[in-house]
Amino acid sequence: MSSRSFLIIGLAAISLLLSSTRSGAQVPHTVIGQVFNSDDTVPEVGELSFEAYLVDVSNNNSHSETRTEADPGNAYGNGIVGPGWFEVECGNFTTFDWSDGDSLMVNFSNSINGEQGLLAVLLFADQEPQITADIILMEPLPDWSMSMDDDPDPVWAGQTVTYTINYQNMGDGTGTGVTILDTIPANTTYLSSTGGGNYDGQRVVWTLGAIPPRGSGSISLTLRVNSPLADGTVIINVVHITCDQEVETSVSQSLTVQAAPAWTFNLFESPDPVAAGASLTYSIFYDNTGSDQATGVVVVDTIPTHTTYVSNTGGGSYDGQRVIWNLGTISAGTSGFLSLTVLVDWPLPNGIQLEDVAYITCDQGVEAISSQTTQVVPDQFPPAAVTDLMASEENHELRLRWSAITTDIYGNPETMQGYIIYRNEAPYFTPTSVESIGVASDTSFLDDDGGAGNLETNSFYLVQGVDYVGNIGDNSNRAGEIDYRLPQTSSGYTMISLSLDDGITTLARELGAKVPNCSAVKVWNAEQRGYVSVAFKVNNVWHGSASVFMGHPYYLFVGTTAESLWTLAGQAPPDPSFDLVAPTGNDYNTISLPLSSDIATAKDLGAAIPYCTAVKEWSTKSQAYVPIAFKVGETWFGEGAVRRGYPYYVNVTNTSSWPPGKRSPQHRHLVGAAGL
Repeated sequence: MSSRSFLIIGLAAISLLLSSTRSGAQVPHTVIGQVFNSDDTVPEVGELSFEAYLVDVSNNNSHSETRTEADPGNAYGNGIVGPGWFEVECGNFTTFDWSDGDSLMVNFSNSINGEQGLLAVLLFADQEPQITADIILMEPLPDWSMSMDDDPDPVWAGQTVTYTINYQNMGDGTGTGVTILDTIPANTTYLSSTGGGNYDGQRVVWTLGAIPPRGSGSISLTLRVNSPLADGTVIINVVHITCDQEVETSVSQSLTVQAAPAWTFNLFESPDPVAAGASLTYSIFYDNTGSDQATGVVVVDTIPTHTTYVSNTGGGSYDGQRVIWNLGTISAGTSGFLSLTVLVDWPLPNGIQLEDVAYITCDQGVEAISSQTTQVVPDQFPPAAVTDLMASEENHELRLRWSAITTDIYGNPETMQGYIIYRNEAPYFTPTSVESIGVASDTSFLDDDGGAGNLETNSFYLVQGVDYVGNIGDNSNRAGEIDYRLPQTSSGYTMISLSLDDGITTLARELGAKVPNCSAVKVWNAEQRGYVSVAFKVNNVWHGSASVFMGHPYYLFVGTTAESLWTLAGQAPPDPSFDLVAPTGNDYNTISLPLSSDIATAKDLGAAIPYCTAVKEWSTKSQAYVPIAFKVGETWFGEGAVRRGYPYYVNVTNTSSWPPGKRSPQHRHLVGAAGL
């Protein structure tokens, strides 16, 4: 649109037409008219000015010189001849001789309010119009010029494209309330814009305000092309510019899409929140959801600040700051997982957040990014407890082993500082600093000062894990050692209880093979009132398929040249239970004192067993059972000590089970066995 409002006066629109009297000859052609402001007021003398020139239509619309209202060469035209009045004489132009069809152009301007107007008059040689016309001035208008470029073009499906939009006011008037609108084209997703653009979910709107004549600018819009898209899909983007003066224009740009890969790309972390000093694992999921394979695929994850790299899966390489996975070619529809583990620094101030960012790229220029923010909190959760503490005897010293703790009590990843070792003569003791005998940084500890090899002292152990910030875990399971006396005889028996579980002994022949110089294993059969052989050795080969049961007594035939000890080491199993029978109404049974028992004397043991009248223990020296407690009437006698985990021989007058409320089907099966 033109930059001026104008009134075109032609022969058909002349208010007053005076016929020419000189046909075919050039005549002065006087044009007279009155000018009004847009509010119908008349400009005062000195406010109104004009510039006039001829247009040679037959000569590429070339212009003559410009004459003004103050031009002294206006012999017949006096310029502004009164308030709002003007007079122009066409014959005074000297650049060229006008002919039929040429035009007189007059531009009017009010220096006070800036309003403008244009008069155009067609000239004919056989007519001399003296024209009286009313010219209405108007405010000058803007005139918009726009262009738009896209980059790249063509574009891969899934790739980003940036539109650069250039605009300029080519008119003489200032455009106010200028707005540029771009409705996001189909098959694209908005990403960003420059120049203050505001995205409302469908359009980007730039509110530019006032733009003066010749004012210009540039804005940009970045979109992601959707994927997958068919090869050759055309995306058309149309941009409009408008203003308060209702002058507008638009520009469009076509973009061709090529088939390409597309990414679903997600980053996950665990745990969140994470404790200072703990391990943090990031999991990365990628999926090529596009219509073509991706080549040269690379995934990059920059290690967050306040962390230390530990490891990764998927073959990534760590360069000191980033983990980089070179994945090569990923076909359409192919997905996978990668992971990265870091150690959170300790200590850290409260409120620290870890920011992790990962991205995926490929040769086709299609990329995706994902990030996670993880809150760091003081580690208030202790590590999980050790559940597989095991003890083994090594040359009269005790070796403790267990599995590493990797989580806290809620299953979150945990970083350990070490393990506290406790020892006591009682299996189920409450640990204090007095019982602490050392700290292990790994999962093994050798106690060279315990009770192994000492018949008078048994040693039991537990461990507690300590995490990186000092939280202490719960007590572990119990493990320890018990020593049994082996008789000095070429052939004699000793009584032991399988009170600890070494994790490998399940058969009677395996038990016999563990005890030095042992050649037979027997169990008491109360119903038969005698011992039944369950394993024996012939020519250094053990025979017998009977099982053994934790916590139960066994009768071993051994031969040694000197009295010695055998150390049983392992985990503390659940307390055993015993079926006590009295087929004749007054019969002996074998039991073991459970490790959790607090019974200290023989008479207390007898009193605790239903229908019990006597308690005996085996003497390796005399090779016989020796009474240590008995009952007279309702009174028990016998102050001798009993020890947890050791076997005893008890007389009962009626069938029962002990400890009360427990049954032992395994033991019943064993007692009823007829031997091998």
